[in-house]
Amino acid sequence: MNIINNFQKSRILFGKSVEGRPVMHRTKDEKIEYATGKIFEILAQRAEREVPENGKFSQISSSFYIPESQNEAMLIAEFDPVEPRNLRRLSTGVRRQSGDRLTKSYIFKGTKKELIDFLREKNNQERFIKIMHQLSASVDRHYSEL
Repeated sequence: MNIINNFQKSRILFGKSVEGRPVMHRTKDEKIEYATGKIFEILAQRAEREVPENGKFSQISSSFYIPESQNEAMLIAEFDPVEPRNLRRLSTGVRRQSGDRLTKSYIFKGTKKELIDFLREKNNQERFIKIMHQLSASVDRHYSEL
């Protein structure tokens, strides 16, 4: 697995062996589960360092290319525009790999500590995956209509 860091963004790439089994030889669902776990872990670590307790900050994100798709899934942490002083938001986003149109859905809102706790709770990854599939289908429909 390789991680690409682009300014405020980290991306998971498939390739290297994990737990003795090459990631690229896993099923689509196994790859998505693996990558989702990684981006949750990365974003929790980054949020500890880069998200302030109060006030505005530059959004941070972590992403992976969805296997057998032309889309990229993203997990995005940003300040809440309604209450930027103390609330943070977490979103699931999907976009075409070569596109600039991002479709996203908010999945959590709370304090910095609550956001980090949410990212560390494994059960929340299933919610991300479900929403990611819905958004990916929406992106596919949009591009098929062009």
